[in-house]
Amino acid sequence: MALQPNARAIIDMVDEVSDIGIGRTDLKSWRSFSCTTAEYAQVYHYLRQPGKEDLYDCFNTIRVDRMPRLSHLFVRLPSQTQSIFTRSVQTALISLIHSVSRMGAEDWLLSFIRSFNGDRDVTSETALGEHRPDLKFLFQAVGLRGGRKRARTATDPSLVVEICNNYKHGDMASLAEMYMRHGDGAVRTVVAIDTTSGTYSVWRYLRYLPTKLEGKEYRKCFQTEKEVVWRGDDAQDLVLKIRDLLPTRMPIVEGMRDEALEALMKKPVVLKASRLADMWDAAKRAADYFAWVNTDVSDDETEMNLSGTEADVDTDDMGTLADLEDEEDDDERVWEDTDEEVEEDSDDSDDGEDDWVF
Repeated sequence: MALQPNARAIIDMVDEVSDIGIGRTDLKSWRSFSCTTAEYAQVYHYLRQPGKEDLYDCFNTIRVDRMPRLSHLFVRLPSQTQSIFTRSVQTALISLIHSVSRMGAEDWLLSFIRSFNGDRDVTSETALGEHRPDLKFLFQAVGLRGGRKRARTATDPSLVVEICNNYKHGDMASLAEMYMRHGDGAVRTVVAIDTTSGTYSVWRYLRYLPTKLEGKEYRKCFQTEKEVVWRGDDAQDLVLKIRDLLPTRMPIVEGMRDEALEALMKKPVVLKASRLADMWDAAKRAADYFAWVNTDVSDDETEMNLSGTEADVDTDDMGTLADLEDEEDDDERVWEDTDEEVEEDSDDSDDGEDDWVF
């Protein structure tokens, strides 16, 4: 059976991404396809055919956001620069939250905040409905009593952060609204950081604005900051509150006064514009370095002489291995310096885990 045009377009995209170094660029990091459920089934059956195993494996590494009711399919293909930058933003926010948690005796509540990076781990913990956002922060109230209303699952986020190009930024209004419909009403804030234009936007669920109709409450998404510059002469800091990181319905916290909780929610979490810009510049340098290290060298530029006996080895060249090891050490130091710059002022080191607890 011949593939429908929309299904063929998705297959061509997977084929393009399967070629190393192609398809994962800043410009192509967010792609949109029209795709019905039947067409998506065609894609799946095509990839499951004998001889298509490599394409199927490649497809499974791609983060796909489906909107079946709207017949839309969004594909997330973050470039290496964006992936490094995403990790830097995650580390910076965790460090800032950690700093706030040490300001007062009752700020221990922030130790229940965890973060997940969708690009590093494609699991149920990084999902939000049919979507896999770049970063999500959730309040895991382990050991605390549940709220007065229905309980939430362990992976319902309160804050979602998306790293965008200009195309993805344009789709964020509908995406933010959809996030707030999922997660059992836990999502309070959605942040889009646009690396193309150097701007950010913020959407929030504002409980005290009129969101009721005939006595029934409807969750409504309000854009509170629109395309604020974080890179350039008029750059402004990204200012969040602890309230943005806590769910809309808090569990019962024994021993914490309502006034103390309200004061905690008002505390700011400020990610300075200069730090965002520095992290983006560092991410670009790191990506350029890796691209240079992994550059293929043509056969005309190198020759390898393989000998079968030790007698063929020239003792005058015995220093080559030591020189190579020195070069590898230099490469490692370059990356360590870049990594320190990316995670500047962070109190936490990367231990390889995809979530953070403190």
